Amino acid sequence: MIRLYPQHYPQHYLQYWTPKEEHALLVEIDHDMNDYEIAMILQRTPGAILARRKEIAYKMHVQGVPMEEIVKKTRLPIDSIRQTIHVKQQTPKKYSHRTQPDYTELQKEITAIKKDTAEILRLMNALYEFEEQ
Repeated sequence: MIRLYPQHYPQHYLQYWTPKEEHALLVEIDHDMNDYEIAMILQRTPGAILARRKEIAYKMHVQGVPMEEIVKKTRLPIDSIRQTIHVKQQTPKKYSHRTQPDYTELQKEITAIKKDTAEILRLMNALYEFEEQ
């Protein structure tokens, strides 16, 4: 749908948020603007505004900011913040381009498979030699 009607989507649709945009979001929240008004200003969808508010709330929680301060800054209901924290803590972390997964166990398994394959090949050759006699 986005390819067919790109003019119907905000300028920053599906783009990463910059720290400057996050700051602007918090400033607009502080000025008592709702998600729809902020979306118009930041060229985002209202859903993106809400999602980013939740993301900011979670980041603040991880940094040890008191819940009252998180509620004040994001203007999210405390239940919504708690649910976001719960979901984020239950969701496995994705690998980023900065971190490398630990392949040690996988490499050990591959080495064992290579040894097993070599042994099977040796036994098959011994069987063929035996049958030729």
